[in-house]
Amino acid sequence: MKPSRVRWDELPEPVRERVAEILGSPVTVTTVQTHGTTPGLASRVVTEDGTHAFVKISHPDINADIPNLNRREAAVLSFLPEAAPAPRLLGQIDVDGWAGIVTSDVEGPHPELPWSDEDITTTLAALSRLAETTAGFHEQWEPFSAQLQNYLSVWDTFMDNPPTDLDPWLAERMPDLAGRVERLAYHVSGDTIIHGAARSDNILLSSQGAVLVDWSHAVVGPAWVDAADLIIDIIHTDPLDAPKWNRADDLVNRVAAEFSPSTHGEPATEPIVDLMVAVLGLSERECRKPDPAGMPQLREFQRERASRLRAWLWASVHLA
Repeated sequence: MKPSRVRWDELPEPVRERVAEILGSPVTVTTVQTHGTTPGLASRVVTEDGTHAFVKISHPDINADIPNLNRREAAVLSFLPEAAPAPRLLGQIDVDGWAGIVTSDVEGPHPELPWSDEDITTTLAALSRLAETTAGFHEQWEPFSAQLQNYLSVWDTFMDNPPTDLDPWLAERMPDLAGRVERLAYHVSGDTIIHGAARSDNILLSSQGAVLVDWSHAVVGPAWVDAADLIIDIIHTDPLDAPKWNRADDLVNRVAAEFSPSTHGEPATEPIVDLMVAVLGLSERECRKPDPAGMPQLREFQRERASRLRAWLWASVHLA
């Protein structure tokens, strides 16, 4: 996905001055980042005195939602512990409607696609570190359970009024799929910070391990949710062949053992698969909506994600 990006020289002077104030020196070099989904400016910068940083800014005229998401990310980064796998917040921008953040620059590439086993292991280790460093989180913050209704309503709505182009395999199984999402309610409590979008475009591989960026969707809940999101991204980006689907099946078992609550002493794979069913439903619904402002490829991304999840669920040993 390549969102609409703003160049540094297109920013109003007061915004650039605010960044210079945060960094203690004016910006002289900028490199636009092409990964990610949010429209606006997203650039690695270097200042006159040699400081490296990352700057992300947007305005309601570009997309009405992104400025508040940037403010939300600033709040999350401000209370993340230093040991969490995240960049450091250096300052917040809020000038004439332009809202954004300045963070430390994380040196390292995004994972190459398709995901390698090594990068998967490195990222799972970072997710474990996030769970450990944020265990017992007590700040007032949105719980993952509050988002569940958005997932619950999808299959119920489809049962009442199914899209004419809905895959017949899904149409035949809608009561079971709705039941699986309802079952999620028993597994979504937790007291760790969840990143909320553990995808390759939000992960950088530094010399110290994987670092997660873009914290605007962070919530509080069980650590296995981020690990399940990672499996979804692997399913989405892997080539369409049986051995890769087998890898995803194996990862469900691995994540259940390492992150998920157990059922009668056994690793519980059901919550992970149920979340995938929920994400499939949300993707099926959202991909049929008009393109949001500044994000012309989002619906195609969601259509592709839905297609891959359908294919995996159809073949998976985990969907009885």
